[in-house]
Amino acid sequence: MKKFVPSPRMFAVALGLALAFAGAATALADIVILSATLNGGSFAGVPPSGTVEVELTVERGPNNAGSENDWESTFVDILDDGEPGQCVDTPDHDIGAGVDVESFDITAPGTPGSYDVLIGIYRGPDCDGSARDSVTLVDGLIVGGQMSVVKYNDVDGDGGADAYLGGWEMRLYDANWQLKSSKVTVASGVGALFFGVEAGDRVCEVMQAGWTQTAYSPQPLANGSPNAGEEGAVCISINGGNFNSPSIVTTMRFHNHQD
Repeated sequence: MKKFVPSPRMFAVALGLALAFAGAATALADIVILSATLNGGSFAGVPPSGTVEVELTVERGPNNAGSENDWESTFVDILDDGEPGQCVDTPDHDIGAGVDVESFDITAPGTPGSYDVLIGIYRGPDCDGSARDSVTLVDGLIVGGQMSVVKYNDVDGDGGADAYLGGWEMRLYDANWQLKSSKVTVASGVGALFFGVEAGDRVCEVMQAGWTQTAYSPQPLANGSPNAGEEGAVCISINGGNFNSPSIVTTMRFHNHQD
């Protein structure tokens, strides 16, 4: 049975949650979350409105006060998706100490992006009272595609990739050239990582003085953005040929030569 809780923010305040990193948990009694996964991992990439399997491993310690170590329901809130949290009445675990595993499905938001996922466990049904333990998976749910834009220094101007370049701004646009977000590359070769990428989007680089574009892959596209005057003449199109599934990071590449 699933019950929708009308005020997930009040839930968070009541718990005193200030969780700032993935896997951070605060145990309130003899029941703790050992692990929480989404589609089998610490994060899940899914299409808009896709199905996500939540799996929890919970340890129940000695029963020192009647039902203190029971686990009968779980609350899940996809933060900042504009929807109320969801309470799932899992099978009752109320006999003795031990480690229990339960899984159930939730539905991802319909809007592409990156979402934190808050999970709390309760000793009674319907997520009543205070959670006994909780965890927040930061960026746990990636809706839509992921894209990494890598910037290369083409030292001799032959279109090659001789070294990584950091400090270059990359801009993600939708199919109508509306700016969605911007990221900056780093010199270690870690690309500018974008979430919520959709087929039809395109990415452009902001040019720096003294540099010239020499190569771009996998699908070059003439720049039609309203900011084309400060960007490279060639952008990269994200289409069916170079756009992978949401759980896979698609890599785009710009090569520039310093004049």
